[in-house]
Amino acid sequence: MALFGKRFTTRLAILTVVSLAATGAGSVAGAVTTVPAAPWFVAASPGNTTAFVTWGVPASDGGSAVTDDVITPVLVSTALPKETVGVVKQATIEGLTNGKRYTFDVAAINAAGTGAPRSSPATVVGSPVAPTQVSAEQGGDQAGGATATVHWTVSPNNGWAITSYVVTPIADGVAMMARVYPAPASAAFVAGLVYGKDYTFRVAATNANGTGPKSLGSFPVKLSCAGKAMVNGQSDIDAAPSGTTFCLSGTHNWTLKPKSGDKFIGPAILDGAHATVFAILGNGTSNVTLSALEVRYYRVADPDAAISAHGTTGWMFRDLLVHDNGTSGGGGTGADLGVSSKVIGGRYYNNRELGIGGGGGANGWFISGAEIDHNNFTDNTYKTRNISCGYQAGGVKWTADNTTIQNSQIHDNACKGLWADLNADNAKILNNVVYRNWDEGIFIAISSGATVTGNAANHNGWHNYNYNGTGSGCPWLWGGGITLASSDHAVIANNSVQGNCNGITGTQQTRLDGNPGVLANDNIHDNVIKGPGGKTGVVADNGADLTTRNIVFSNNKISDHTFCGLHC
Repeated sequence: MALFGKRFTTRLAILTVVSLAATGAGSVAGAVTTVPAAPWFVAASPGNTTAFVTWGVPASDGGSAVTDDVITPVLVSTALPKETVGVVKQATIEGLTNGKRYTFDVAAINAAGTGAPRSSPATVVGSPVAPTQVSAEQGGDQAGGATATVHWTVSPNNGWAITSYVVTPIADGVAMMARVYPAPASAAFVAGLVYGKDYTFRVAATNANGTGPKSLGSFPVKLSCAGKAMVNGQSDIDAAPSGTTFCLSGTHNWTLKPKSGDKFIGPAILDGAHATVFAILGNGTSNVTLSALEVRYYRVADPDAAISAHGTTGWMFRDLLVHDNGTSGGGGTGADLGVSSKVIGGRYYNNRELGIGGGGGANGWFISGAEIDHNNFTDNTYKTRNISCGYQAGGVKWTADNTTIQNSQIHDNACKGLWADLNADNAKILNNVVYRNWDEGIFIAISSGATVTGNAANHNGWHNYNYNGTGSGCPWLWGGGITLASSDHAVIANNSVQGNCNGITGTQQTRLDGNPGVLANDNIHDNVIKGPGGKTGVVADNGADLTTRNIVFSNNKISDHTFCGLHC
């Protein structure tokens, strides 16, 4: 252990003062001495089998001078022998194991005893030291998303080659998903950021022993739109050529009709004031981008949407807030998608019918990282369903082939969470969190070739509309966390399906509108299915013998729940 400062002479002087006070010399009558407060900060940096620990003075010494500080290394949750180091406020702790994660508790000692400790953030011993001199500047637009270039100076690697760097963007004080870049980079191009936010960036390095501590944050950089300012709304679009990038700011009651290739980049609010019907009308255009916009309070009604991209191709919806559109009793959707639409991030909520909808040949959707919640209520008390779930309502409904929905949260909708309907073939539902939807969490109806994997579909189906339209519960095998209705060639695997009204279910009815509209050749395997109560299995109401349909349940882990298989 290497110590810093003149520990022994300092300690002797302090002990002399304490001794005098104990015999009454210079003491103040009635004074009360307590242990010191915790140090106001503790930090640790990794070394090669060592850690360099620093700390600050306590906020209070308790009325008696601090004589020593004590450091306790903690390996995971096991405290190692303490080391008393004087009042030097920094020390190197030796004899540690590379690749292990440690915290360090530091406490101050005075004549009354040892005070409360404060812990350092965890550090992996032997991992690289944090990079320094981190800086960032704005980059160009990428598919409607902001970008930045981040630079840093490489720090010592503690004897093992650095293999990668981890860059964490922090938007308006909130950390985003970290990005990993291979060594020997000392700069990174970071995409997928949001216009209008202030970003700082912190960087950490990784070697064979693990990832080291993060650097200090870069100076903030505000990512702003670079294009033509939109001042008047539609007249600005009419006066500009196709493919113009418009920068929007402020709050406006506009209806916008873009040209192909146009980009509309905020941050800005389009507010219909409960009177204007449409926010954005697609008009058969292609490759339009909407980014960093809030769309609210448009008086759209069923079957339309505040953002209507029906009949369009290649639209991008990035980081939008689309909410409180539609009317009680009249419905209305947040956004309708067209062919090859992409929804990246954002939130679609409190719309009076659907968060996201569309169909009529609109294939090739891609939705990733979105939150879709609290749609199809009459108002924001979330007590009454607005539009019948026998038609269309809830989180997302599509009648479109080749739709992918991944890494999203779909919850608390007053109908189904995700609803593929009427020959919406080859859907891929991957790694979503789907919960507390009133009807089925994931509902594949009259469609073929769905892949549903890696999802958490929990606590859905308890207010199923088939249950007399109101109340709690689910009849027949409706209300599943995942339900296949007259659908074939589906793979339902590696999902967590817990606390739903029913588990994973299949239902067969006569559906002449399907192609073919049969429950057959479905493989349900390696799911975790848990009650309380409910059933998992398949059932028919038209006399079909489902035991001949090659419907296979295998290797599912089922508890507190009834498995009725092919004989429900």
